[in-house]
Amino acid sequence: MSRNAEVLSLHVLGSGGSASHVYDGECSASMVICRDGQPVLLIELGPGTTHECLRRFGILPGHIIISHNHTDHAGELPVVLRVECKAGRRLHIHAEQEVVRRLKTHRMAEHHDIVAPDELAVWHPVAAGATGALFDDLSLEFIRGVHSEYSCGMLLKRDGKPLLGYSGDSAFSEQLYDRLREAPLVIYDARPGLSRWHASFEQVRGILRPGDAVIGHGVHREDAPEGMPLLFAGDVLALGGD
Repeated sequence: MSRNAEVLSLHVLGSGGSASHVYDGECSASMVICRDGQPVLLIELGPGTTHECLRRFGILPGHIIISHNHTDHAGELPVVLRVECKAGRRLHIHAEQEVVRRLKTHRMAEHHDIVAPDELAVWHPVAAGATGALFDDLSLEFIRGVHSEYSCGMLLKRDGKPLLGYSGDSAFSEQLYDRLREAPLVIYDARPGLSRWHASFEQVRGILRPGDAVIGHGVHREDAPEGMPLLFAGDVLALGGD
C-alpha cells in the first residue's frame, strides 16, 4: 500500500482552556493525527494531554507540534521529555524557530542544571513561512498569529499539498486565516466573547466553510452556541477525504 492510500484522521483529546485541567481535571486543547488508526503526530502538549493520549492510544506519538509556550499548550513538555528519554525515546518536537528557542530556554529551564534540552529530544525549528519536513509524506509550515505570547498557526501538508490548517491561539487575523484556508479543513481557536488575544465565536462564524471546526477552550458541549461547529474530546475528523 502506498502512503497516499493510507487514511489520515484527527482525534480530539481535549478542548480545555488554561484552567481546565488544574481546576476541573479536563484535558487541555490537543489533537492526535492517526495514520490508518495508528497515532503518529500529537498537536499541543498542555496539562492532561499525556494521560488522555495514553488512555486512548496506549502510547505517545514520536512527533509533537507545539504552537507556543503557554502552559495549556506546552506545560507537560519537561516531564514528558525526561520520562520518555529515560525510557529510550527521544521525541521529535516541531515548532516555529522562535517558539523552539522559548521552549528550550524557558519551558525546559527546570532541567538545565541536570540535562540539556538537546539531549532529551530532537528539536525541529522551522522559520515562519518556510516548509519543514515531518516524516514520510507529511510536512509543516508555520504562520505567525496574534497573541500575548509568540504563537504560530500551521499548515499540515501531504506531498506538499495543504491538508489541515490550525490557528493555534490567536486574535482574529485575516492574514493568518487567508493562509490557513489554503487547506480544505481549518480548525480555529475562538472564545465565546471578544478578547484582545483570542478571536470570538462571532468573528469566526462569518468565515467558516462547511467542514471547518472551532476549538472553544473550556466550553462544554451542552453550552455550545447553536450552529457553531465546536470540537470536543472524542471527536474524530477525516483528513484528505474526497
